Amino acid sequence: ETMSVGLYIKYFESATLGLVGFLLSTDVFHGKFGAMMQTEFGYPRWFPTLVGIWELLIAGLNFCPVDEHPIYAQQMLAVIMGGAIYTHVVRERKPAASVGAILYFGLSCAVPVVDTGADLATTIRNHVLLAIGGVLMGAIVSALGTPPAKKEGKDE
Repeated sequence: ETMSVGLYIKYFESATLGLVGFLLSTDVFHGKFGAMMQTEFGYPRWFPTLVGIWELLIAGLNFCPVDEHPIYAQQMLAVIMGGAIYTHVVRERKPAASVGAILYFGLSCAVPVVDTGADLATTIRNHVLLAIGGVLMGAIVSALGTPPAKKEGKDE
C-alpha cells in the first residue's frame, strides 16, 4: 500500500515541529531562546517553552490513532502559524520572513483535504479564523512582554 500525500505532509510537519518543539520546550532549562525572543521580539522569557510544548503536541497528535486528532493537530498548526506571521510582520517588521509560516499554514489546510476529503473552501475559512486567533494571541503575549530591542543603525 502506498502512503498518502497527507501522511507525507504529516511526517514532514512532525519531524520539523518535533525537533523545534523539543528545542523550545527545553528552554526552561537553558534560557537561550527566551533571551533571544525577549531581545528580538519583546516576548516574555517563558514564551518559547509554551510554543515548544504546543509544537510537540501537534507532532504527536498527527499520528494519534483517533481519526479526529490529526485534524486537531492541523488546526493547532494554523493557530501557531498565525502567531508566527504576527511575530514576523508586527514584532520583527520583516514580512518576507513569514514565508515559512505561510507555507506551513498551507500545509495545515492541505492535510484535512487530502486525508479526509474535507471541503477546501471550508477548511481554508476555518484555518484563517484560527490563524487570526493566533495573531490575537501574539498581540496578547506581546502586551505581556516588553518592546523589542532597537537594532543599531535603524531609524524608527
